[in-house]
Amino acid sequence: MILYFITYFVIFITILFILSALLSVLLRRIYMARKYRALDIERAKYSPLIASLSDTNEACNITALEQKTGSLGWLAIEDLLFNALKAPCSNQQKIFQCFDMLGYVDYYINRLNKDNKWTQAIAADKLGRIRCRKALPDLLHALQSKHKDVRNMVTYSLGVIQDEKAIPHLMMQLKQTIQKEEEVSLRIVKSTFISYGEAIIPALLSELKDPSWQIRSTVVDILGEIGSPAVVPYLIECLKDPEQDIRAKAAKGLGNIKDPSAIPPLIKVLEDNFWVVRLHATRALGSIGDLCVIDDVKRKLSDRNWQVRRVAAEALGRIGGNSYLALMNVFLNSNDNYAKEQAADEIERAGIIKTLVTALLKQEKDTTGLDKINILKNILSQAGINNSEKVNKITPDTFLEIVRMLSLIDRKGLREIFDNTIGKDFSSVEIEKAINEIERFCKDNSM
Repeated sequence: MILYFITYFVIFITILFILSALLSVLLRRIYMARKYRALDIERAKYSPLIASLSDTNEACNITALEQKTGSLGWLAIEDLLFNALKAPCSNQQKIFQCFDMLGYVDYYINRLNKDNKWTQAIAADKLGRIRCRKALPDLLHALQSKHKDVRNMVTYSLGVIQDEKAIPHLMMQLKQTIQKEEEVSLRIVKSTFISYGEAIIPALLSELKDPSWQIRSTVVDILGEIGSPAVVPYLIECLKDPEQDIRAKAAKGLGNIKDPSAIPPLIKVLEDNFWVVRLHATRALGSIGDLCVIDDVKRKLSDRNWQVRRVAAEALGRIGGNSYLALMNVFLNSNDNYAKEQAADEIERAGIIKTLVTALLKQEKDTTGLDKINILKNILSQAGINNSEKVNKITPDTFLEIVRMLSLIDRKGLREIFDNTIGKDFSSVEIEKAINEIERFCKDNSM
C-alpha cells in the first residue's frame, strides 16, 4: 500500500512540475510579447527623431530623447541609434555624440567594470560598435580580464576603435595568446592587428627578431595579410629563417602582395626541403603572374609532393601565355595521372580548347589559300579570345603552337583531351567534327 501511494505521489509531483514549467514558459512568452509590443510603440514614437540624425544640418534634439536608464524608451532609443549606424547615409559622428550625451557611454563603461563576464562582453561590444575612444582606459583594463570571452570581445572592439595607444597592449595580448595556445583568441587578435593596417607595421617589424618562432611566424602571417609593399624586403629576409613555417608564411605573404621584386628570392626557395614552403613559393609566383617564371614553375609539375604539383598547375594557369603549352605537354606526355588531371582542370578553366573548338566549328571550309597566322587571327577574332579574362596573355603564336601540339596526337588522344576539357559543352558529333577540322586545318597549312 505504501509503495502504491509513493508511486502516485511521484507521478503527481512529476505532472505538477511539468505543468509548472509549461505555465512558466507560457507566462514568459506573454510577458515578452507585451514587452516587444511596447518596445515597437516606443520605437515608432522616437523613430522620426533618430531619422533626423541623417541630416547633417539639423541639430540633434537631445532633450526629447532623454529617458530613464533601463526604461522601455531608453532601450528603444538605444536600438534605433544602433540601427541608424548601419544606414549608408547616416551622420555617424552625430550618432556617436548622441550615445555619449544620452548617457549610454557611461552606462556601458560602468557595465564593463562589473563582475559578470557576459555583462562585460556585451558592454565591450557596444563600446566598440560606437568607436568610443573615451572608453579606451577601461577597455585596456578589461583586456586583462580572467575571462577569455571578455578578452576576445575587448580585443575585437579595440580593432574597431583603432586607437594606436592600444597597440602595445594588443602586442602583449598576442604573445600571451600564443603562449596559452588559444586558437580562437589568436584568430581574433590577428584580425584586430590586420584591421589597423599600415599603422601597426612598425610594432610588428620590431618583433621579427623575437626568439620565439611562434611569435615570428604569427607576425609574418599578419604582415602578409596587411599586404603593404613596405614589408616586402622584410618578408624576403624571412625566406631565410631557419623555421620552415616562417619561410612558408613569408612566401604566402609575398604572393599576396604581388611585388615583382620578390621573384628571384621566391625562385630560390622553390627547392626548399619543406614541401609547404615550395607550395607557397610556387603559388606566390603564379599570383605575381610574370611570364619570366614559367620555366621555374613548370619544374614543379614534377615535384615529389603531389600538392606542390597541383599548385604548380594552378600557378601556370594564372600566369597564362606560354604556360599553357607546359600544361598541354603534361596532359599529353606525363605518366603521372594526378598531374594530368590537374593540367586538364587548368586547361578547362582557361577555356582554350573550348575557344578553339567553337571557332573551328564556325570556320569556313575554303582556307587553303590563306596564311595560317591569318587564319589563326581570324579564329581568335571569332572566339573573342583576345579580350578573354580566362585566357590570360595568350598570343597568336602560343595558340598556334597549341593547335600544332593537338595535331601531332592521334584521334584517340584528341578525344581524350576533348572529353576531359569540353565534354560537357559539346556533343560527340561536334567533337568528331572539330577533330576533323584540326586535322584538315593543320594539313592544309603544312603544320
